[in-house]
Amino acid sequence: GWDLHPGEKIIYHYDECPEHIIDKRCDSINIEPEKKFKTGKIELLINTRIRRNIEKKNEIIVRTKYPIYRINNQKTGQNILVKEKIITQIKINNTFQDNVTVCCSGSKETFPVLHKGLNQLSIFNKENKGEVTVKFLLNDQVFKGISTLPFVKIINLPFIFKYSNPYFILSYSEKIEKIWFQISETNDFKIIIPNLERIQNVSKRIALSEISNTFLSNNNTYYIRIKAKENEIWGEWSHSYSFKVIKPASPRHIIITKINDRLIKLTWYTTDQDSTFFIFGSNRLDFIPDFYCSEEVIEVKNFEPVKIIHNKNFIGQTDKNFFIAENSYCFYRIIAKKEQSYSIPSQLVVSNLATINNDKPKAMRY
Repeated sequence: GWDLHPGEKIIYHYDECPEHIIDKRCDSINIEPEKKFKTGKIELLINTRIRRNIEKKNEIIVRTKYPIYRINNQKTGQNILVKEKIITQIKINNTFQDNVTVCCSGSKETFPVLHKGLNQLSIFNKENKGEVTVKFLLNDQVFKGISTLPFVKIINLPFIFKYSNPYFILSYSEKIEKIWFQISETNDFKIIIPNLERIQNVSKRIALSEISNTFLSNNNTYYIRIKAKENEIWGEWSHSYSFKVIKPASPRHIIITKINDRLIKLTWYTTDQDSTFFIFGSNRLDFIPDFYCSEEVIEVKNFEPVKIIHNKNFIGQTDKNFFIAENSYCFYRIIAKKEQSYSIPSQLVVSNLATINNDKPKAMRY
């Protein structure tokens, strides 16, 4: 929520993006509609005099839900640009008097959605009293042609995916442009892993990538909800659908024994019959099996990848619970497959027997 004092306001500018997105005011330049509607501008109008009286301090701290990019002193016209990439709180000293505007930017997909007769605003006040005014100014161009909210639902029931990757068949209203889904372990969706949330182009089917499927544990119950977008307007979330995924168990109790200077033997325990096992090896501590990605980032600078190599670490496969490999890697992972489903990768297995020509095992450089 937001912390507001008497006379303060929050203004969501749905049809205006922040100036810093394109280095100019949005109404003075032609930009692509998709880019223009992606990020919205939020203004938090605060009264510094009231806040200083309440907090008994000359320097006050303003906290927001969204990244701050500019502060405007309405009395003097002074503008201060925030240079940090992401900051959600800022200190305002006594050089700023009376009304100050704190400008923020945020994804429009997270903006409050108001619908006639269906809105609820929760207010919390230490004195157990308060009053708030909400104004909703419609932009006729944005809402043109929409008489009902776009909707989408899942139709392939029941949701038990035994030895197959989960997928969801959709039914939706005409002319929708985007679909947004979330998957969580709880039906209140308070915690959502980034890999289990996506906004995608309209499609009759939702499916997860193989690496996203690794976040789904065997025989656990999960919940999925979805909503649709039309003419830049998002519909309501659907009700939550529960589902389970039955997948082969991950190989456990992996042991490495030395056959000779050139060969080693990996053995493991499994409770699943008729499984195929894929073995991956690398001298990188943080390696990802190439089953999931074709490229490997090995150096990052200023949070940006600066060195990427081809990811190739597949060693071989077997239907047995052992595998003989060359003694040239320090780290191993094993993935089981049964029918069309893959297990979660095994824990990282460390070998102290490897004979390698390069330096000590490496990890990603920052």
